[in-house]
Amino acid sequence: MNLNIETTITYHNINESTARHQHHIGGSRSGKTYAILQWLIVQCLQQKIMVNIVRSTMPSLRRSVIKDLRDILNDLGIWVPENWSESNKTYTFGSGAVITFFSTDDEGKLRGIKADISWLEEASEIDADSAFQIGIRTTKKIIYSYNPTISPYHWLRQQYGDKDVEVFKTTY
Repeated sequence: MNLNIETTITYHNINESTARHQHHIGGSRSGKTYAILQWLIVQCLQQKIMVNIVRSTMPSLRRSVIKDLRDILNDLGIWVPENWSESNKTYTFGSGAVITFFSTDDEGKLRGIKADISWLEEASEIDADSAFQIGIRTTKKIIYSYNPTISPYHWLRQQYGDKDVEVFKTTY
């Protein structure tokens, strides 16, 4: 399948980075969410992988990332309604890849769900223990996206400078 996708620097940063932990920091409307979703979609079209997309609450996921995923797939002409499970909050691609959406307000899910790639959207709203639980169940890449207005003492900043961590800053 050949797709023509206009991408941004965030897409290229994810694609080029070999770091396990990637921090994508940018203000509202800087394009982080859209670019990360584009990259995840391309990965899911190319290989059978498990992807977790996580936010602090399910309503925030529905209003943002789930809506954006549907919009992007529709714009590309590849949305298949039958591949969406509303009850499980999963989308299954023809490759067998699955994107699962869940929130950290359901702690039970954190301890049972595994993934090749996890994306913590608005990671600054997720507590350190939840991020740790997601991290130990993720085999390849962990993507964190958030706004730059976090406290200097926030757990996300503690990763800066660590081995296998890359930090990207974008603006609108």
